Formats: sequence, C-alpha cells, structure tokens
Amino acid sequence: MIGTYYRLSLADEDVGADKVESNSIQGQRGLVEGYIMARPELAKEPLQEYVDDGYSGTSTSRPAFQRLIQDAQDGKLKTIIVKDFSRFARDYIEAGDYMERIFPLLGVRFISVNDGYDSGMQIGNDVRGLEVAIKNIINASYSRDLSAKIAAADHVMQRKGMYLGGYRPFGFLPDPNDCHKLILDPVASQYVRLIFELALQGNRTGTIAKILNEKQIPTPAVYHVSENHVYSEQKAWDLQRSHWTSGMVYHILKNEKYKGTYVGAKFIMPVPCKHRVLRAPLEQQVRIEDSHAAIVTPEEFAQAQKVIMLQHGNHQAGNYTKRQYPLKGKVYCGYCRKLMKYRVLKKLDPSFNCRFSATAVDSPCKRIPISEKMLEEIVRNALTVQIKQAEHMLEILHERERKALIIFSALERQEEKLSAEKAELVKLRVALYEQYADGNMSKEEFIRQRDAYRVQEDERMEQIQRLRTEKDQIFQPVKKDTDNLQAMMNTVGEAGDVMHLSQNVVEAFIDRIEVFNDERVKIHFTFEDVLADHAE
Repeated sequence: MIGTYYRLSLADEDVGADKVESNSIQGQRGLVEGYIMARPELAKEPLQEYVDDGYSGTSTSRPAFQRLIQDAQDGKLKTIIVKDFSRFARDYIEAGDYMERIFPLLGVRFISVNDGYDSGMQIGNDVRGLEVAIKNIINASYSRDLSAKIAAADHVMQRKGMYLGGYRPFGFLPDPNDCHKLILDPVASQYVRLIFELALQGNRTGTIAKILNEKQIPTPAVYHVSENHVYSEQKAWDLQRSHWTSGMVYHILKNEKYKGTYVGAKFIMPVPCKHRVLRAPLEQQVRIEDSHAAIVTPEEFAQAQKVIMLQHGNHQAGNYTKRQYPLKGKVYCGYCRKLMKYRVLKKLDPSFNCRFSATAVDSPCKRIPISEKMLEEIVRNALTVQIKQAEHMLEILHERERKALIIFSALERQEEKLSAEKAELVKLRVALYEQYADGNMSKEEFIRQRDAYRVQEDERMEQIQRLRTEKDQIFQPVKKDTDNLQAMMNTVGEAGDVMHLSQNVVEAFIDRIEVFNDERVKIHFTFEDVLADHAE
C-alpha cells in the first residue's frame, strides 16, 4: 500500500487568495496522484491518504503524521510519497533520521516528487542523500527565520495595543471597523459585571460559580458556541457538561482586560520553532491602560483582587497541602467526567473528591470523598487480576502460535514443491524453444506446447499465491498478537512491583480511573484493548 502525505500550515492558510496553489492540499494531492498514475508499478497499488490541515512542519506532533508513521511501523505501507521535503518535515535532523535510518529499517520506500528523490532508486552511497540533508537544513533555517519575523511583527502590533488573540475574551466583541480593537458585548459584558458585583459583596469564587449555575448563566464556552463565535471543531465544547466552576470565576476576576487594560507579549519563545514558551518578565510585557471600553472601574477591579487574596491567602495558610502522589492525573468523577481534586486535609487521610460537585446544580456528583488509601488498594487488586489474565492469555497464544507454525511449515513445503514444479516447466519451455530454433519442431507444434506449458506455469503460480495468502492468514495474526501481549508483559517487569503503586507503575498500566457514588470504581487499563483482541 502507498501512503500519500499532505500538510498545510496555518501560515499557508493565512496567505489567502494570493497563496501558491501548489501549497494547498488540493494542489499537493493533484501533483502526487499525477506522479503515481504516470508510473505503472505505483498506479496498481492501493492508496491511503494522510492529511494534516493547519499544522506546522517544525513539529512531528501532527495527528495524520503520527498515523502515517504508525502504519509504516505496522507494515501496512510499502511506500510513502510527499510533494516535497518541507511538507513532510522542516526539522532537518528528524527528517534525515526518518529517511536515512527509520524508513530503510522498515523497508519503506520514500519519494519526494518535487525534489526528485526516490529512496528506491538509490545505489550505494548515492550523493542524493547529501542533497536531502542540505535541503532540510534550508527548510529548518527558513522556518526559524519566518518564526522570528512573525514574532517581531506581532510584538510591534502589541506595543500599539492591537488585539491579536485568536478568540475574543468573554464579554467583548471585535470592533467591526477594526478587528484588532475590542468593543463590549452587550450581553456577555453584563454576565462579567455580575461576577464582579458578587465578588464585591464578599462571595467566594465557588459561591459565585454556584449562583451563576443556579441562574443558568451560560459559561464562556457555551456562550461562544451559541453565538457562533467558535472557529473550529476543536473548540466545540460539550455543552451538556459545561457549567461554572470556581476556576472560571477566578480567571475572570484576575483578567485586567475587564478594567480596560491591554496586556500583551505575556509569553516568549526562547528558541524559535521549538514550541516551548515561557511567561515573560513583567517589565517585558506590554501594558496599556484605558486601551478599550471597561466593564468595571479600576477601583472595583482592585477591590475584587482583595477578595481573591483573602481566599488565596487562606489556602496558603496551611489548610491544603500539595504534593506528588501515584494516582496524579488519573482519577475522574464518574458522572461529570472531570478530574477529581486531591486533598490533604489536617487530621484526615489524603482523599479525592469531585471539585465541581459544590458548584453544579442538580448534578449526580456528590461531594463525598474517597480515600487515597482505599482507592490504591482497589487499583492494586484490579491490576493484579488483569496481569494474571494477561499471563494466562499469553500461554494460550504461545500454544496457538506453536500449532500455527506446524501448519505454516506444511504450507511452506507445499510452496517449495510447487515452485520447483514451476521452475521445471520453465526449463521445459526453454528447451522447447531450442528444439524449434534447431528446426526439430514445427511452428504450430511449438506454439501449442509453449502455450500448454504457460498454462501449467500460471496454474502453479496461482497455487503458490493462494498458499502464501493462507500462510499469512494462519501465522502472522497470531504471531502479532503474541508479540503485542509479550511486549505488554515485558512492561510489567520493567515498571517494577505492581503492589507498590509508584508513578511508573501507574503511568504504564492505568489510563484513567472513574469514581462513582458508594465507592464504586471503574478502572481503564492501558492494555485493555490488547486483552480484548486476544480473548477467546
């Protein structure tokens, strides 16, 4: 199978009507498919398309790219074709690693149409590999230079107080006359105003969230979706599960935009194209007062900060302690599907509870904690059972593999016999031609016997192909199943003692844990699919 990979970055999309058509997905597809159709050995192969629309080439963390590589590793792809190297990757080190090491190891042919590169056509130490490296260096340099220029242009606009956010802040709309300016949203701004008023009355953020939910005030997520303010499917939140939380209220009360202050250049990228950002020092941030219409006065905003600080200071006083714990990031509420809060209260054992139960209205979530000690015991017991099942399944698969190998060997012998017969028929056909050439056979007799031999050769070839298909169907699936399960069991040994729930053990085997009322627990293991696929 041939894998065709196409990529379009956000920068390409922003070029608009003047962009080069060959950089569009349609243009790439037309070029690559035209290349394939012009080559008979490629045209007969089935195609699988992989498309990353709106992803930078400087990172390999692209959904379709990851599927492409996984399919290549699984042996599904024999050939990968791209328009040019820059569509595949702009990081020359990673791109070179794939072309010089990974793809040859996997037996995958790599073709870059515009660059005239075909790994299947290389002979020995072909200098084309050097050309590839040089082109990739140029691509990486181009990306870094472009990234730096874009960042510099953004910074100039930020110093002028121009709004660059991809999504408007809750309570504001873009000015129809200038998309870089903000105006008040007549509806959402009143919701923000209500939040500040409730804070000025001395209400805690959790209390404010509960009041908003009781009044059925839409959250920013729900409001943006209902008003068609969402620009991509990735931001289409689950409306049925969106409700106000203490954290949402806190972030609104801390946002200086609501007092009319523009704050820009809050983050910096130390190394261009490395996708690692840091918060910029305050002195480097751009801060412009009275940049746009305010929802609250500076005095009201300052008073709200005092209310927040009273709550924040109370937490810092020692009522709650944060620390590392084995099940971190794995425990979710079974009803609202939200990550549960880990708490270490004075004079009580560490526990987990649903952080949204206090603010949600008519929610099945209950603010009943489950102790860390009890949950760890449940996980240990369940994990032990799962591993025993895996060990038993591995024994079954080894026996299946042994039986499949016996059948496979018998089919191999049949194939060898048929191949020998086919080779003998070829010899007879060659000898037939020699008789005809020497004048010892008429043309009619030669054609009759030649065609008869060819029919027999074709019959043998069909039988050989059927045997090969049968061999693959009998042996390869069970071997793959055994290898996958064996790899999982190897992880068991590498992770350490499962009875001691270290973070390594949890990360290796636990995908997520869902907690319900009455201390019911549902555990999703990382190897669930492996066991399900191998079940009898």
